[in-house]
Amino acid sequence: MASCKNIIHLGLILLVDFVGLCTGRLIRTKVVILGGGMAGVMVARTLSEKGISDFLIIEAESVLGGRMKDTTFDKYTIELGANWIEGIRNHETGEENPIWTMAKKYNLTSTATDTDDLLTYDQNGQFNYSDVVDQAFAHFKQVLDDATKREASNLEDLSFAEGQRLRGWIPKTPYENVADWWAFDFEFADRPTASSMIRTAANEKATHGQWLEDDQFVTDQRGYAFLVREEAKRIATNKNILYNSTITTIEYSNSSVNITLKNGLIIWADYAICTFSVGVLQHNDVHFIPAFPAWKQESIFSSKWQHIQKSFFNFLINSGVTRNSFYTLILTDEAIIHNGSH
Repeated sequence: MASCKNIIHLGLILLVDFVGLCTGRLIRTKVVILGGGMAGVMVARTLSEKGISDFLIIEAESVLGGRMKDTTFDKYTIELGANWIEGIRNHETGEENPIWTMAKKYNLTSTATDTDDLLTYDQNGQFNYSDVVDQAFAHFKQVLDDATKREASNLEDLSFAEGQRLRGWIPKTPYENVADWWAFDFEFADRPTASSMIRTAANEKATHGQWLEDDQFVTDQRGYAFLVREEAKRIATNKNILYNSTITTIEYSNSSVNITLKNGLIIWADYAICTFSVGVLQHNDVHFIPAFPAWKQESIFSSKWQHIQKSFFNFLINSGVTRNSFYTLILTDEAIIHNGSH
């Protein structure tokens, strides 16, 4: 049976080759890179450093950048997607965040985000309830410690909200609700009631637990994606980047990969490296043949992604807002936290 499948597969390969050669709609390459965002370009750079130049980047948009997208607002470039350089150095190993290394290389303009620089308001104006914010973060850290102990003792997982309640933190007032949002939802993009206590602790340990919280908010007028495009210039040309190319089907085996684009172009490669976002995979935008095994599909579809809305404001000159500052406004019905990084 296995030999029959191999013969059939070989026949399909020869058929695709024949059709492609006859129509001029076939490209052969050693490695095809699916996606031209940061991950895709870093793959291309790594291949180039290893002496592999026979690769092809397939990008659906007209420019490289992936989730790094920007637009113009009141004559300024603002980021619609990725905006921060999250942590500049691993305080355990001393390793520098490679994105921060690239930012310095290309003199990318950014400003430090000081999450402790807070002003708090309610419906009557500025009102100091920073002590409530401190309580929210203190309970957050206590629940993280409790989660680590629960996992070490092989106890059942709880929701993070249940862990908070066990620690006596049950937000009721508008001040407590907005402080709870700032301590948890802002970072994890979900409610404590919908979040695993143990997995939240593991995530925190792998991110802020290892990387210094010197987050940099990118304000460069060339755009955050400038990093991606400049790196690509060093290792790729228009000959090995396909822009405006939407992939419809990926047929793969242990020996080759056959990729079909919406425009009918076929790419035949020995290897394919997929840098698609989980969102793309979840929406089945690309048809994989054969379908992914059950364990991989479970991993893809069990990943939950939340949306955070960005709001941009054009302040008057005499409004008291410092130019080139980053401000976060967190609002509930009766309370506001105002965070500024200057």
